[in-house]
Amino acid sequence: DVLPAAVAWGAALLAALSPWLIYHSQTARFYGPLVLLAALAVLWSLPGPGRRPRLGFLAALAAAGCHPTALLLLPGLAAATLLAAPSPTAGWRGLRTGALLVAAALALALLAPGVALQDVIDRALEQSGGAAYDARRYLLGVAYNLGPVVGLAVVLGAWAAWREGGAPLRALAWAALLPPALLLLAALAGVSTHQRYALAAVPALLLLGAWGWRRLCARRRAWGLALAGAALLLPMPQLLAHYDHGNRHDWREAAAWIHAQAGPGDIIVADEHATLDLYLAPMPGAEALATVEAPVDAVKRVDFLGNRHEIWVVVKASRLGGAYGAEFDAWLERYFVERERLGAEPPALVRHDNRLVLLQRRERVLGARETEAPR
Repeated sequence: DVLPAAVAWGAALLAALSPWLIYHSQTARFYGPLVLLAALAVLWSLPGPGRRPRLGFLAALAAAGCHPTALLLLPGLAAATLLAAPSPTAGWRGLRTGALLVAAALALALLAPGVALQDVIDRALEQSGGAAYDARRYLLGVAYNLGPVVGLAVVLGAWAAWREGGAPLRALAWAALLPPALLLLAALAGVSTHQRYALAAVPALLLLGAWGWRRLCARRRAWGLALAGAALLLPMPQLLAHYDHGNRHDWREAAAWIHAQAGPGDIIVADEHATLDLYLAPMPGAEALATVEAPVDAVKRVDFLGNRHEIWVVVKASRLGGAYGAEFDAWLERYFVERERLGAEPPALVRHDNRLVLLQRRERVLGARETEAPR
């Protein structure tokens, strides 16, 4: 009820063709409901007749159940609450209600058994100082996934919010720009920050970009049409690449290869071993195979070298050389031989190597415990 129809349709079209959203929609993980709940949180919080601030806060908290980074929506929702209030007193009263909802939900999340919120936060903070995803990688990841044309439209929308104002547009700008900015600050502080952590801001970013496009059309219709054409056409090669063989890790083919090579009792050390299990499960005799998540610790590395059963390893080519850890990489190089690579070699200018590397233990090493066990 507060978004012009052109903004709504423009954002929907950008979302339908967004390489960012399409890439993450291919995995059966939390990304789909995260984006849906984040969109509802923003739309319910925008100032207007249909505003539902409590539902907005609850939707943001539900999105945080998909991934804790959705909590970064809350400062933007708080700004929207203040912008929508008829008076400062009413604004702070509404903000207090939202804060109580947030505090209650966070208390449940931190205290309830089996909830991993605290563990996720601890792991991110423990990587401070030696972050695997630093500020440079975060900025490049966001820029690559948002795209230059949509990014330009977002800048135009933010400019309109600053210059022309209006409570709905300003609230939308806060919701769109605060989460990526807070993540950038975290990355600069040394916390490992991946581009997917900004997914909760994508609905607001696309709405803000569509608003910027609409303002450009109102002032320079030809420029607006050119921007719309570029926004729709430029992602096409990237979207079509998702249909190429090897664009994603082919766990189905890896399961078929392992099933043909491995024998009863063999152990498979695999990145995303649960996904491999899903494809192995229907295959005859697969119940006799054991899978373990990669990388493995020093004790398992020693035990597997002397195990009487064969040891196989399935890892991602892009993660070899540092992501699994120097000790695990050295263990593979010393005791394993590469048997197969599944997937197409990435073409020029493509950042991701989505091949799977399959390795087999060279030989059984019975005396490994004395030489390989940690002190």
